[in-house]
Amino acid sequence: MSTEGRQRRDGCVTDLTLDRSFAGELSEEARAAMTTHLGECDDCHARHAKLTAERERFLELRPSFEPRASERAPRIQRLWALSTVFAAAAAAFLLIRAGTPGTDPGGGIRPKGDAHVGFYVQRDQISERGAPGQLLRPGDRVRFTYTSATPAYLAIYAFDSTRAASVFFPASERARKLEPGADTPLDSMVELDQALGKESIHALFCDHEFPVNEFRIELEKSGTLNAPAGCRVHAFEWSKGLPGR
Repeated sequence: MSTEGRQRRDGCVTDLTLDRSFAGELSEEARAAMTTHLGECDDCHARHAKLTAERERFLELRPSFEPRASERAPRIQRLWALSTVFAAAAAAFLLIRAGTPGTDPGGGIRPKGDAHVGFYVQRDQISERGAPGQLLRPGDRVRFTYTSATPAYLAIYAFDSTRAASVFFPASERARKLEPGADTPLDSMVELDQALGKESIHALFCDHEFPVNEFRIELEKSGTLNAPAGCRVHAFEWSKGLPGR
């Protein structure tokens, strides 16, 4: 989400209230109060109109998302399909906050062919660009972006402090084919689980389709991924901790 909410006057409509309104989750009383305020506050009215327009444009371009599910057992990382409101707001945020051409938003060592991933972190309705080595919290939602000059099949894995491996992307048995893109957001988020400590992220880009779980098993056994022919790996780390610890 945008950081606009942190500068809003007391009594103005929050982004969360707008999201709940679009999702049909507001009570009649709350909706009536919001409607009254929108008629009296030019700033909130303009923000509501902007989000509405972004939502409509997004639905025209991306009418649906495939269901998301974790490919990992026994402990599950929660994958989330993006709500239309969050997706529209996140897309606008990415356009504003994206790095300059040629930079690596995910950091780490870029693999052959310059294919790499970056990520954004959503916490308390605020989204910020993440960086390697960053301290994240259980419950944070992470949305990955990818950069590739050529079409590629992608899967993203995590190896945590318990020596367990997860599939962060995609929620299918085979790697997802992606078109060339620069800092392009993927259409799902992952909610981080409760395992604390360092966690390594491994993005496997291949010129051909491949079975996702096969490489998750390899990662869980060895703690690393060796790129087969026609593939390249972009790896980096972050840490998970609790506030005040």
